Amino acid sequence: MLQETIIKGDKLSLSQNILLIIEGLILLIITVAFWYHIDPNQSLRDAWYWLLWSAVPIFALRLIFFRRLWTHTPLHNLMILFVLIALFNYNQSLYQRESFLAPMARPLFGMWLCIYLIEVANAKKRLREVIIITLGMTFCLSILALTASQWLESKTGILWSIIQYLPQFDYRATATAIDGQFCSPLIDLIHSYRCFNPGIILRNSLLSFNVNEIAGVLSWLTPLMAGFALIRIGHDEEDTSDKGRFWFSVRVVSAFLFVLLFIALLFGQSRFAILGVVITLALLALVAIPDRKWRYVALCFVGLIALLQAGILFNFITPTSIDETSTSETVGLSGRDANSVETRLAIWQRSLEMMLDRPLSGMGMYMFRTAVNREPYRIPHYVDNDIPPPPHAHNEWLNIGAEMGVLGLLVYMAWQLVIVWMLWFGWQHGDTVIRGFAIAVGAGLLAHALYGLGDTIALWDRFQFILWWLFGLVGAAYVLAQYNSERSKANLYPTQDKTNI
Repeated sequence: MLQETIIKGDKLSLSQNILLIIEGLILLIITVAFWYHIDPNQSLRDAWYWLLWSAVPIFALRLIFFRRLWTHTPLHNLMILFVLIALFNYNQSLYQRESFLAPMARPLFGMWLCIYLIEVANAKKRLREVIIITLGMTFCLSILALTASQWLESKTGILWSIIQYLPQFDYRATATAIDGQFCSPLIDLIHSYRCFNPGIILRNSLLSFNVNEIAGVLSWLTPLMAGFALIRIGHDEEDTSDKGRFWFSVRVVSAFLFVLLFIALLFGQSRFAILGVVITLALLALVAIPDRKWRYVALCFVGLIALLQAGILFNFITPTSIDETSTSETVGLSGRDANSVETRLAIWQRSLEMMLDRPLSGMGMYMFRTAVNREPYRIPHYVDNDIPPPPHAHNEWLNIGAEMGVLGLLVYMAWQLVIVWMLWFGWQHGDTVIRGFAIAVGAGLLAHALYGLGDTIALWDRFQFILWWLFGLVGAAYVLAQYNSERSKANLYPTQDKTNI
């Protein structure tokens, strides 16, 4: 079968291409629709859960046009197992949301997204399409990170004098201004059915981010873009054609996006995210830059950033003046940071207690805040200061264990192991581009894993789709490496090092 596919070529039919485009557009719509937060008084996200049912005809058409429901990888079995454990959790946990889809709609969407990215790469037998849409997604999130983050002067130190000159965009004010201003019967119809009215979307999607939340996104994407910018292509004759020019453009765009993301990361001053990214960038420089001179230059850059961060953290670098309207009294490693550490330790203790008290089911998906708002898991700092309890465990491993018990934690651990193995397979059996691509994706996952030791983007969070996106990129590298390996065994080409872009 593989040999017949290679002989016939990899050209897709018109119907196959149309299906991939339509599926991508549906996933884009779901991304926007599921951006809504859950508000007990005005729940907007649940009005769009039905969009997940569009997967049924899409997968049926894929079976017809491609002769498969999806391109299988070892990760797919764990996805199915996770859904089964989630069903058990919803029925057995101490607390539950109003419906199963309230916590699970976003993970189900993420799994579909992961499957789609793998399918695109396998159908096209190249990485070009997934790279382009990844760059587009990253550009959108980099702009949001720079224009919608809630910068904190108490954390940024000398950087605050620069942050004040950043352009600020008030999304909610803009939403109010444009809401209802489009005089069209079609728009009126859309408004009456609460569809994608730009005013409603912007007002209710919380387009304003806690710097620690957006830092989790930056920890994924900043090393990813650095890795993309460092990918080298081979030296066979194919690489001197338009493919070489395409990859040059990708490297330039990736480098530009890396700069935007890194600036946003520094301004946000999420300690764990910066630590994860700095360590990962140093490893990238050692692994992905073959030229010794440029490798030393990159390591010097990372070292300077580490020194700058240390100066801010330990109060060696402070602003010469503080805005008169500021309520901040200190910057750097101050009482605020010490209190943060103490509070995190208390949160971690409660999280561990939850998992040990209910090892099979945990407290319930998306129910961490509910649990710590009740005895015996209340946290004195939040109770004494009349502060709303934290929404998550500030540690991704403890968070999944507290909410889904030991079973959920084991599946989460299995994800990590399988992803590492798939990346290793891509490195071993892929061509030059696939190997560089695998390094870039692995760098993003590693940096976020380090961030996840001290903070959390829970599986039910609006930004968690990026984890599934990177899982999809891992799967894309895996299936193409597998294709290369099988093609090499078929001895249909004299060389294995054919660039898949």
